[in-house]
Amino acid sequence: MDNTKCFCHFNGFEVKDAKARKSITDIETELIAVNENANNLDTKIEENKTSTIVINEELANVKENVSSNSYDIGVIATGLNTANSNITKNESDISNLNTNLETTNNNVTNNANNISALSEQINNIHTHDNKEVLDSITEDKIKAWDLGNGNSYSTEETIVGVWHNKKPIYRKMYIATKLTTTQLQINLGDTTDIEDFWINNGISHLKPNSGVRYKPLNTYESADNYIRAEASLASGTGVIYIAGSPNDYYAGTVYVVFEYTKISDVVESEV
Repeated sequence: MDNTKCFCHFNGFEVKDAKARKSITDIETELIAVNENANNLDTKIEENKTSTIVINEELANVKENVSSNSYDIGVIATGLNTANSNITKNESDISNLNTNLETTNNNVTNNANNISALSEQINNIHTHDNKEVLDSITEDKIKAWDLGNGNSYSTEETIVGVWHNKKPIYRKMYIATKLTTTQLQINLGDTTDIEDFWINNGISHLKPNSGVRYKPLNTYESADNYIRAEASLASGTGVIYIAGSPNDYYAGTVYVVFEYTKISDVVESEV
């Protein structure tokens, strides 16, 4: 049988000779390759579809985020505009405050100048020739002068003058009875504030029970006729002691004038 003249069919095509059949083998191989490529393309198409779906989802998310961010950006922009407006207003307020502060400072300076000028005028008014004497007048001195230059005697504490250190002199009179056989003791109470002190012997005296002959305190006539007074402030409690002859001539009513200054009084020279 002559195969060169043989007819055969392949996939619906009529093949006339052996050379043609050889080509069919090649074609089959190529078709197989084509089919594989087609399958690969199908796989890639499916993969692309999946990728497309993912991409579409991502795009949807992006659009949503863009929409949300657009809203946030709008809010931020509005906030920025408000902040800028507030900054502008604050700058204006600060400028006004600076202006007011400058005005206040000018007023303070003017007031200080006015006060200085007024003080100078007052000083010029108080230019007496005896300015130092007038300035040394104190309330205590005025009280002493009102009392008649110290001629006041009371059982109450009284200011009667001014001591050498410009402190007020206080006076208090004590009245007690001296018996013939005992030493008289007059308690002064708390004396912790007393500084200088003394008994005013020029005024202090004894009025005897017998006769009208007054005896100054601290009188000595003889060993049997005397009277003595002294003050002690030991331990912060003051006492005046009156001792005298044990007879009626040196017994009676005692008037003791006690004078003193105080630690608590402060004078100008001590300030």
